[in-house]
Amino acid sequence: MRFGPFDCHRFAAAGNRLLDCFCALHWCPGVWFVDCYSRGWGDGFSWWHPNPREVPRILAKVRLDKARGALLLPLWPGAWWWLKVCPDGRHLGDLIRGWMELDLTRDLMVRGPSGNFWSKEIPRARVLVMWLDGSQSQDFVEGRLGFCALGGCEDCRITSCFR
Repeated sequence: MRFGPFDCHRFAAAGNRLLDCFCALHWCPGVWFVDCYSRGWGDGFSWWHPNPREVPRILAKVRLDKARGALLLPLWPGAWWWLKVCPDGRHLGDLIRGWMELDLTRDLMVRGPSGNFWSKEIPRARVLVMWLDGSQSQDFVEGRLGFCALGGCEDCRITSCFR
């Protein structure tokens, strides 16, 4: 993986975990600990594949714990949590140090030991993997990552990016 290797899968269960070290909402065989929010995330490099409604809480914990890792999310600019990822609605926020879009027609979706994906179907939305880093100063300059939800604007002077 471009942003790995990862030390812990923070939102998983025995059937869909992608790493030996994983956190789950409830106890299950092999779980490292229950409720990934109950301990610090500052050590290692995490893989976050949450329910998108968890985005605000994840970003707050990344900042608080000075955590590092990769977050997999659908590209949903109309979602209520999107402004936490793109504070101005267009450009990625200050915790995001890199990103890539997965092409689900071509990129392999990795299955956990039970053969499960994030859901029973391949997601129909566009999907982003974002590298989050709360360990560095938050001196983000808008547009520097080449991401603009508008497809380019005067602020970032990007001509070839997401639409």
